[in-house]
Amino acid sequence: MNLDLLVKRGHLPWRPNPGACDVDVWHEYEIPLNGTFRLDDDVIMFTQVLESSHGLSAWAYTCLTPEQVEGTSNAYFESVDELHRFVEDCFSGKEAVLALARDDRTAGQ
Repeated sequence: MNLDLLVKRGHLPWRPNPGACDVDVWHEYEIPLNGTFRLDDDVIMFTQVLESSHGLSAWAYTCLTPEQVEGTSNAYFESVDELHRFVEDCFSGKEAVLALARDDRTAGQ
């Protein structure tokens, strides 16, 4: 998948493309912060990596491998720290795209 085409301007960061579906939220606080969604045949992981008090946030996205998708199907985390370690491992060494959002709307293409 070409991650450069993933984020479209004006969408919710946890659904950054009109084709995104099957959003699975793993952690939320007022808004989804970590989880996955489907885009065509791919499963994409999203996570908020930065938030400011001025309505700005930064988000990261990566395409999961089939093995990672299988590992997430019944994932359960004892703590938020455990979730963060898992998300970090999913991004480690992989291509990712970052996007900025203002007031929960993406600023992509």
